[in-house]
Amino acid sequence: MTVIPAVRRLSIGINFTSLIGGVFVFLFSLTFSSYYFEGDQVTYRYIYEALEGMPFYEASVLYSGTFGFTSELGHFVVIWIGSNLGFPKDFLMAMFNGVLAYAAMLVLRNMRVNPIVFMVLVGSNYYFYGLYFAAERLKFGFVFFFLSLLAKESSYLRVTNILLSIFSHVQMLIVYGCMAFSRKAGVTINCLLRLRLTVKSIIGGVVFLVALAVLGDYIALKIGKYVEYESGQSVVAFARLTVFLLISLWYSKDKRNTVMLFAFLYPAVFVVGPERVNMLGYMFFLYDGLRHNAGVNLGVMVTSIYFGLKGISFVAQFIETGHGFGEFTTFPGNVLF
Repeated sequence: MTVIPAVRRLSIGINFTSLIGGVFVFLFSLTFSSYYFEGDQVTYRYIYEALEGMPFYEASVLYSGTFGFTSELGHFVVIWIGSNLGFPKDFLMAMFNGVLAYAAMLVLRNMRVNPIVFMVLVGSNYYFYGLYFAAERLKFGFVFFFLSLLAKESSYLRVTNILLSIFSHVQMLIVYGCMAFSRKAGVTINCLLRLRLTVKSIIGGVVFLVALAVLGDYIALKIGKYVEYESGQSVVAFARLTVFLLISLWYSKDKRNTVMLFAFLYPAVFVVGPERVNMLGYMFFLYDGLRHNAGVNLGVMVTSIYFGLKGISFVAQFIETGHGFGEFTTFPGNVLF
């Protein structure tokens, strides 16, 4: 069962423009990563140093005790290997920032987005900066997400990257859930109404139940903490999501699919908090906006300017203060990213 929107596959070989962008992001993040040392990075820097020379099992116990959940295996394995190979943390993260940027630009290129547009997005956008410098576990979720979009549909490589994405950060379940819901909602409803079960629907149901069993306690913990911490911002989050939805509908070629895609995001505000749901809403808007006139349109231009300026402010803030998210850096438990 495919849960990823179709992306025109041209080539996943080396592309010069995307490669230049990836190298730029690597050098840029390597230059400025050391300035980001507060907030969640306090924990990330501690755990990276602590894992050096530690056996795998003992390291996994320490990691689990620090972050409270062991299923985010992708991030753990990378930092355990990197620390034991002696890579400086900022260098290792800069390398994966370059991979993230390169993979994202390949996906956008395959969508036939104007190269200038996708270079600006990946090189200056506030949400990409959040992934480069702060959202360390979520970064790996998106690395494997973009790699999954580049793999052949229904291939083992795509399935592997989807699983690695989810097991790098549980939030990626929301991304894939939105995609699956938007693409399969109509079919699923018809099957339920007619009481018809297909092999694919049975397999999908089993996968969902297994994921729920494995991740249920963690999701419950997330809901409890975010409802307590973010409830006052939910109305604002819904308003922002609705703005992204309306702009998406303006450019969408399949408005029913767009509505279904966003419908899954509204309850997610209470699971992962408004800031990250707004990021997903913006990402879903880009899926529609960038396919209109190769991304050269008013909606993409205005939002790119806004989030570009916000990205500059983000970098300036963490250079000055050591963090870029203001009140979000004080969230207890280091569970934001």
